[in-house]
Amino acid sequence: MWSVNLIRSAARKTRDFRRKFSDDNKGIAAIEFALIAPVMIMFYFGLAEVSLLVSADRKTAQAASLVGDLAAQEPSVDLMMGENYVGAVLAVIGGNGEQSKRVGLELYGLEATQNGAGERQISEVGYLQFGPAFEPGAGSGPQGRYDGNAIEDRLLAPGGGVVVARVVYEYESPYRYFVKTPRLREVFLLKPRRSTIVEFNNGRTTGSAKQRREISCTLASTEPNVVSCQPL
Repeated sequence: MWSVNLIRSAARKTRDFRRKFSDDNKGIAAIEFALIAPVMIMFYFGLAEVSLLVSADRKTAQAASLVGDLAAQEPSVDLMMGENYVGAVLAVIGGNGEQSKRVGLELYGLEATQNGAGERQISEVGYLQFGPAFEPGAGSGPQGRYDGNAIEDRLLAPGGGVVVARVVYEYESPYRYFVKTPRLREVFLLKPRRSTIVEFNNGRTTGSAKQRREISCTLASTEPNVVSCQPL
């Protein structure tokens, strides 16, 4: 009998403790916050990083479109115009001096002709380069240049020309939790508006036609951005 009463007493105390614990809601909000807060903070920073990345990608596309459109409106491009084009790209993408060093521009003037066999031939009538190469590791050598043969005949037929603008932005996230250092790249092709082709002229009076048409631009200063272009 004594053992039965002991078991009943223990069971009753257990029920009373469980009822008291289940009815006590103090501290639940703090526990829920401790569980949810890390997830919400990670979500917030992740969303912020993705938003900044999307914004940077849109600026890269806008910069390529703008510089291609500006070049397509002119029959020729010289050193001063090249400096203005690079300055426009840096202004669109924005940022400080360190960010400007991670922006690259390649601008091409291409011409299509027809050889004796009736085949289309693509040649460069202008080339401008600034900053990091569009193709990693390719530099400004022929292996890194834009291949005009990839353009369809309906866009670049013999007797015509096209302007190609390639912009690369080696983006660095300010947080680097989810987004690291992607290379944002955009390419725009535009038809010349005031002439059949857009030729480049770097001011040289000697050398081959190719040497007189290639321009290299660099950042002379970053506070503010000052661009200097010279023959390549």
